[in-house]
Amino acid sequence: MSEDTFIKDLKIKDHWTVGPHSYRLVNYGAGPDVLEILGSEGWKLESKCYVLGVLTSRVYSLTKITELEKAIKVLQKNLSEDSEYYMGWEANIAMSFFDAYYQNKKDYKNRGDIHGIANKAANQFIHNLCRNGEHVKD
Repeated sequence: MSEDTFIKDLKIKDHWTVGPHSYRLVNYGAGPDVLEILGSEGWKLESKCYVLGVLTSRVYSLTKITELEKAIKVLQKNLSEDSEYYMGWEANIAMSFFDAYYQNKKDYKNRGDIHGIANKAANQFIHNLCRNGEHVKD
């Protein structure tokens, strides 16, 4: 949408990128907010048939981020206030690396080996974290 000189109160309320597309929710000072998409010729109104889907996706992604931020804050609080809980996390992370290191049968491990071991350990830690208390066979 062209930003003509008579528009004095352009307010960008939100701006985000999804894949190759950039969007912004703007208010031009009169009327409702509009959704614009960045094209090769600049910002233009998004097609009406896509507006609801794009905005629904944006609200969903913002909600997910908010839920994740809350969960991380709870984890941070518990780790900083409970030394036994902290030690449990520390031990699980350390044992993931310890196990992955000893599963590598090479006597002499170079930088690349250690990097691969660390990646395997991180993967195993996340796998264990996500298993919801169920025993998962490797």
